[in-house]
Parts: sequence; C-alpha cells; structure tokens
Amino acid sequence: MKKCPGCQKEVNEGSRFCPNCGTRLDEENSLHNDEISATVAEEPSSRIDHRQPKGNKNWKMILLPVIVLLLTAGGVGYTYAHEKNVNEEVLKLKRDAEASALEGKYGEAASMLEKAMDKREDFAVLERDLAFIEEADNFQEEMQQIEEEIQSDQLGKATDHIAALREDVKASESKLVPEFLPKLDTMDSQIKIKRINSELAELTTVDQLAAKLSTLSRYNLEEATKVKAKIMEKIVTIASNDAENHIAGKEFNKAVAAVDHALQFAVNNDKLLKLKKRIRQEQGAFVQAQRERIERAAEQAAQEDLKNQTAAIEVQNVNAKLDDLGDLTVTGEVKSVATKIISSVTVELEILDKEGKPIETEENTVTVYPMYLNPGDTGKFEKQFFEINEEVDVKVKNIEWYVE
Repeated sequence: MKKCPGCQKEVNEGSRFCPNCGTRLDEENSLHNDEISATVAEEPSSRIDHRQPKGNKNWKMILLPVIVLLLTAGGVGYTYAHEKNVNEEVLKLKRDAEASALEGKYGEAASMLEKAMDKREDFAVLERDLAFIEEADNFQEEMQQIEEEIQSDQLGKATDHIAALREDVKASESKLVPEFLPKLDTMDSQIKIKRINSELAELTTVDQLAAKLSTLSRYNLEEATKVKAKIMEKIVTIASNDAENHIAGKEFNKAVAAVDHALQFAVNNDKLLKLKKRIRQEQGAFVQAQRERIERAAEQAAQEDLKNQTAAIEVQNVNAKLDDLGDLTVTGEVKSVATKIISSVTVELEILDKEGKPIETEENTVTVYPMYLNPGDTGKFEKQFFEINEEVDVKVKNIEWYVE
C-alpha cells in the first residue's frame, strides 16, 4: 500500500489514480524518467562541446537543462490539470446521479454513473453506488408489481409480497431504500382499506359500521376518506330504515333513539336531523290524536251509560183486545237498544177510556220476558185486565230495568 499525494489516503500498489480524489499517482516516476532523458541528452552535447569554443559550451550547458525543465514542468502541469478536470467531471456526475436517484430517476442515475466509470474505471465508489441504484430500481419494479396486485384485488398475494420486500429493504445498506418503507406501509394500509370496503355489504347494523369507521380513522389516505363516506351513507340509511319501522309501529321514542345513535357517527347529518324533526312532529300529532280519541271515548262512554240508564228500551208495539166477558188482554214487544246487557225489565201500562181519561185498575205493571236482554234483543210482555167492559186505549206509561 502507498499513500495518495493528494488526499493522503492509502491506495493499492500499481494504481494510476487515487479512487478517492482522482490524483494521478505516477507523477514522480514520470518526472524521474524525464530527468533521465535530460541527462542522456547532455552527454552528446558534452562530446561536441570539446570541439567548440568554451564560451559557447557554457551557454549551451545552461540553456539545455532549462529547456528540459520547462518542457517537463509543462507536461506535468498539463497532466495534472487534465486529471483534475476529469476528477471534477466524475465527481459532478456522481453528485448528479445521487440527486437523480433520490428523486427516483434510477435509469438516469445509472447512466450518469456508467459515464463516470468510463472516465475512472478504478473508482470503486462508483461501482458501489451503481449497485445501490440497480438495487433500488429492482425494489421499485417490485413495488409496481404490488400496486398491480392491489388493483386486481390479489390482496393476499400483495400482502405476502410486501412482507418479503420489507425484509429486503431493511437488509439493504443503501441510503436510497429507506424511503421505500413508508411506501410499503401505505400500500399495506391500502390493502386493509380495500378489505374493509369489501366487508361493508355484510354489515347490517350501525354498531358494526361504526367499528369499521374507527379502524379507518387511523389511515390518512384518500382511499380511507372514500370508504368512510360510504360507511357514513350506509349508517344514515340503516338508521333511517330502523326509525321508519318504529314510526310505523308508533314507537316514536325508539325511532328518535335510532336516529340519535346514528348521529354520534354521522354528526350533524342533514337527512337524520330532518328525520328526527319529522318524528317529533308525528309523535306530537299522534299524542294529540290519542288524547282526542280518549276524550271522545270517554264522552261516548258517558253517553252510552246515560242511554243505558235512561233510554235502553224501545217499545216496538202494544196491542189491546177486549173479549166477550169484558176482560182486556194487553200484549206487546220491546227492544233493547242498550250497549250492555239489561235485566228485569218492567213495563207500566196506562188504560184510557174514550174520552182519554185513565181507568183505575188494581195492578198496571207487567214484566218482560226473557229476564235478560242482550244489546239488540227483543222481549215480550202480556197483561190481562178484568171487567173493563168498554173500548179503551192502552199506552206505555213507564219502563224500568237494570243495567248489568
């Protein structure tokens, strides 16, 4: 090993240029060879000088080394300048390649490094960088394959592919590949979001959907936003249907509870808020109608009770027949118009003479049979009066009964 005169780092024996800074390593040998050439050139001149004047000999002896020195210095300077320019070009290509690689332009970066390697074949760092870029390019191709697998819903295959590629990225020593890890995380999230989306059709309750909504809140991705919107829409639909079913069954409190539960997730949803307002309105109308029905029922019950107590019996007919002995037989029918069963119906009769004056009799009441009359039933009565001996008119004066 020997040291580079430029950067003082150790380099391999036989290297012409420093792999670190690009300095030419054989300048001293070249200069030594030039000095040898200059010495050889002096010898014939010395032999000639024996036959020339002494003054001319001294002049040539001074001038020739100066010329050789100038030519050698010029050659060395040109070589140094040229190699320095090459090094600068190589380093610039290396920097530009790194910048392109960091932007993901791996093909462009590889092309730059190959140009640099043409100029400095023994520059080991270029080979290393090219290997890193090719590795990153391969990783990029694998990620494109994963994206295609996700798009075609090969989610299981994509998941396994991500796991394998993640291990390769972690094992790499390149500074280019760490940026792949967040991308792999994103693709892994996309797979989970896709799986949730595919499960939505099987979810039928607000709570089931809310659980998926909670899971999606971890992902700050456009896909997650779309699926969350889809879940919100389904929550609103399910809650609305539940509420409508409760409304149909006049279960207004349950309907409101269903809407309020959905509003915990679909906060301030306009459709749910309007539905809740309608439920309250229908509930109020229902309560009012119920109150009115109760009042009407109470009024009707009172009227029916009054009727049952005061007008439960209607007289259908009354017939009077006077026989040859002067006795009077009175028959008739009554009908129950009550809403309840009545019993023990008693009819009070009044007998009037031709002038319309009442005729006194011992007993003028008669019991209707059968004893119990259901609503709409008819009953009959019959009564005989003795020694009337004249044509008379018979009227029903009063009726009494019991309401069961």
